[in-house]
Amino acid sequence: MKTKKRIAIVVSIIAIIVAIGIGVYSVLYSHLFTLDGKVVQDGYDELIDRIKSMQDGETKNEVIELFQNVIKPEDLNSLN
Repeated sequence: MKTKKRIAIVVSIIAIIVAIGIGVYSVLYSHLFTLDGKVVQDGYDELIDRIKSMQDGETKNEVIELFQNVIKPEDLNSLN
């Protein structure tokens, strides 16, 4: 009887550890992170800021064309 209780406790502990691991994994891979480790709350704002900071006009226009279906029209007007 004692061995059954011990096995049940060990299995429960392993299940809890696995559940915590799966939870941590899902949280880490459901968020965007910048190169310095900060969490990006809104990837859209990050995209607009990076396009605005581009110096090369040709590359900037290529990126705008690439994301033209994603960028809102009011933001598109401010980027040109």
